[in-house]
Amino acid sequence: MSRLLRTPEGVIGFAILLVLILAGLLAPILSPGDPLRIAGRALLTPFTDPAFPLGTDRLGRDVLAGLLYGARTSLAVIRRQRFRPWCWGSASAWRPVLPAGSSTRR
Repeated sequence: MSRLLRTPEGVIGFAILLVLILAGLLAPILSPGDPLRIAGRALLTPFTDPAFPLGTDRLGRDVLAGLLYGARTSLAVIRRQRFRPWCWGSASAWRPVLPAGSSTRR
């Protein structure tokens, strides 16, 4: 980690990653409402309405809210997957050790 932060590219990448993580965590505060609720006109182009900075999709849902809540979902998946290798490693460590050439079938 310290080698990463010594280069300008590493610092910029780390800053972008931090901003995306914070945006996902703060989605309920940053987002104007429910990402699945129809909030405006359909297919509103980006940057034309201050209420919808990234516009709306073809159903009229806020694109920014969808992105923020999507990041939140991705963070939840990452948190769950972080423990999966630990579980697999623990389970494989507790399996019975069989002598070489033996089989579990009888």
